[in-house]
Amino acid sequence: MISKTCLLWAVLGFALLPLPAHALVEGEPHALYQSHRIFGAAVVTGNSLMTASASNPLVNSGLLPRSAGDVRGIPFDAELVAAYLFWTGSIAGRVDRTADLRAPGGENFNDVGADRCVQVAALGGAFYCRADVTARLRGAPGPQRWNGRWEVGDVQAEPGALDQFGQCIDPMTCQGKYAAWSLVLVYESPSERVLRDVFIHDGFRILDEINRTAGIDSFNIGGFDYPANGSASLSFFALEGDALLGVPPQDTDPVSPCATTSALKLVEWV
Repeated sequence: MISKTCLLWAVLGFALLPLPAHALVEGEPHALYQSHRIFGAAVVTGNSLMTASASNPLVNSGLLPRSAGDVRGIPFDAELVAAYLFWTGSIAGRVDRTADLRAPGGENFNDVGADRCVQVAALGGAFYCRADVTARLRGAPGPQRWNGRWEVGDVQAEPGALDQFGQCIDPMTCQGKYAAWSLVLVYESPSERVLRDVFIHDGFRILDEINRTAGIDSFNIGGFDYPANGSASLSFFALEGDALLGVPPQDTDPVSPCATTSALKLVEWV
């Protein structure tokens, strides 16, 4: 049996304000980045690096020094096949090409350098970077190794600026401010009996809408055979996802609530 796992990396920035232009779709389209055929699987984690204040919960007005994401379910006999770290944030005209990573076993990887970064100017500017951290993590010490709490920090970004009354100083870009990270771990294990294909699609898109037109983008994933009676899962990252917005609000989903402004969704189908 072959099971299919597809992972996407996307940044979706929604200002939710009328702008004097057509709907915006800016950045790099999604394309296949890596693929693996393994007796194993892939796990993903991530979190926001910004927080909102009580005076204006719709705005990410504080940059966090670090944040954590948990990984569970990797077998004790697993070996790491690949690991990819992504970080991103809103900032004008700059790119932060390094980030700090802490493994569950306690080892710190400071100033992890990016293999590639992409920058956009829309909504006040934003960037994303990715790094293949496989070689670094294969030697991570400690009894927990892969399962446990991962932390990422020291990412430079600009939060939304508020005045003393909690109002946006720059209302055209204020609600589009964000910072976040994600980590993809691909493993194989002697105890696994299912052969899986893992496809990682990578791209960086910022979307914005106006009153008359939604900022919508689409792309295709393919290049694999889907087996009869097979199963598959799809994970994707969407950032600057305001928990209080939407109909119904995003944080009311009983299956996958939006606990932070960095949303990670896992969708499974058969």
